[in-house]
Amino acid sequence: MVLHRGTCGNAHKADGEWHLLRAALGEALVEGACDGACWAAPAATVQREGHQHRFARLGDEVPPELLQCLGGQCADEYAGRGEYGLLERLGRQDGSLEDAVAHGAYGALAQANALGPERTSDAIRASSYPARYGPLGTSDGATVEVAARPDSPTAFIDRHLLEGDPHRVLEGILVTCRATGATTAHVTLDGQPETARLAIEEAIAEARRHGILDGSALGGDPIAVEVDEGDAPGGAMSIEAVAALSTVFDRPPPPTRLVALSGAVPRPGLYEIPLGGAMTWTGVLAMAGATPGLVPAVRVGAEGVLVPRDEFESLVTPSALGDGSVVVLDRDSEV
Repeated sequence: MVLHRGTCGNAHKADGEWHLLRAALGEALVEGACDGACWAAPAATVQREGHQHRFARLGDEVPPELLQCLGGQCADEYAGRGEYGLLERLGRQDGSLEDAVAHGAYGALAQANALGPERTSDAIRASSYPARYGPLGTSDGATVEVAARPDSPTAFIDRHLLEGDPHRVLEGILVTCRATGATTAHVTLDGQPETARLAIEEAIAEARRHGILDGSALGGDPIAVEVDEGDAPGGAMSIEAVAALSTVFDRPPPPTRLVALSGAVPRPGLYEIPLGGAMTWTGVLAMAGATPGLVPAVRVGAEGVLVPRDEFESLVTPSALGDGSVVVLDRDSEV
C-alpha cells in the first residue's frame, strides 16, 4: 500500500498521525507522494495486480475496510494507474531509482543514447511533442535550462512531478541533453517546497551513483546536472515539458497535457487530458466531478482567459490550455 504524503498529504496530517498509520500497517506500507488527487488527501492506495483502491480523507485510525482490502477483499471502487503517460507512476512508487526503473524509467534515455542526437531530435520533431510544448530547439553543447514556475497555479504541476516522479523529470532532462548535444543542465527551483528539491536532488544523486549521468550504465557522454534557486533564465523549459520527453519513444507517445484544476469543483487536483481531438471543456469538468450546466465559466492560464459555458463543447487545444492552470468559477460568479 502506498501512503500519499508529499506536500498535499503532509498539509492534512501531522507526523505523529502518520506514525500511527505506519505502526498499524507495518511492512505493508510504502511512503510515496501525492498522486494528483489532492481532493482525497490524506489518502492511501492499496495496489495489487490488476487492481488499485484509493482510501480518501483518512482519519487518525485505520479504517476496517482498508485492512480488509489489504487482505484481498476490496470494494469495487477503482483508482486507475494513470491512463496517460506522465501521471502513470505519480504517487505509485517510493521515489527510489530501483522502483522507478521497475516501472519503466530510463528506457527513453537508453533509446536516445542508442540513436544519437540527430535521430533523437528527428523522433521528437516527428512526435506530437512540438504541438504540445513547442519546438525543442538546439543548443550546440550549451547548457539546458529548466525551471519550475514560482508564484503561479502551475507551480502545482511542477511540485507534483518533482515530488512524485523525480526520475521522470531527470530522464526528460537527460533526453533533452542528448537531443541537443548539451553536456550540462541547470534546474532552477524557485518557489518550490523543500520536499520537491530534496526529491530531485536525491534522484540526481542516485543516477550519479549508478552510472546514468556519466554514461557508464546506459551509454552516451557524461552530463552534469545542477539544482539551484533564484530567478530562472529566459527561455527555460518547464518541468512538465522536460518530463514529457520521457514518453517520446512510447508507441504511440501520449498526446496529452497536464492541467491544474482548482476552484468550484468537487475533485480539485492534477489531471492529464488527451489533446487528440476529442476532449472538450465539458469533458474536463466531468473528470473532476463538476456539473457543466452549473458552471458559468472557467478561467484558463496566467492571462486569465475566460471560457464561458456556451463554449464548453469546443475542443481543448494546447494553445487554449495556456500554461495548464484552470480555475472553475462558482455558479454565482458574474461573467
